[in-house]
Amino acid sequence: MLTRTLICALLLASPMLAADWFPIEFDAPTYPALASQARIEGVVVLRLTLGASGKVLRAAPLSGDPVLARAARDNAATWRFTQPCPGAPSPETIEFTYQFRLDGETLAKPETRFHYGQPYRATVTSQAAHWMPSQK
Repeated sequence: MLTRTLICALLLASPMLAADWFPIEFDAPTYPALASQARIEGVVVLRLTLGASGKVLRAAPLSGDPVLARAARDNAATWRFTQPCPGAPSPETIEFTYQFRLDGETLAKPETRFHYGQPYRATVTSQAAHWMPSQK
């Protein structure tokens, strides 16, 4: 309890940190199969509307490729955030950035890696799926 109080006191000294929301529940995003096959990469920015409990009430794409934006929006809807210091003023909306990157190519099912970086940034890295038409 003393540690949390000390951390809150330090964070409240810096209003920018005290107001940050931190993820406490989330599912790792997956790279969309179509985007992997078409080798689509890029940045998606979402505006997340958060409820008092930290649940994402709405995720609206502000920019980015439509295929990637749909995947980011669907993933963000599963997240829940909390503040490090209860009672600190906090915004109801935040801008959240997803960076989708391809790294290499595979004939098998691509593996996706995920990294969260404060503030509000997720990096999704996968291999490009090598697509070959089926031979009949």
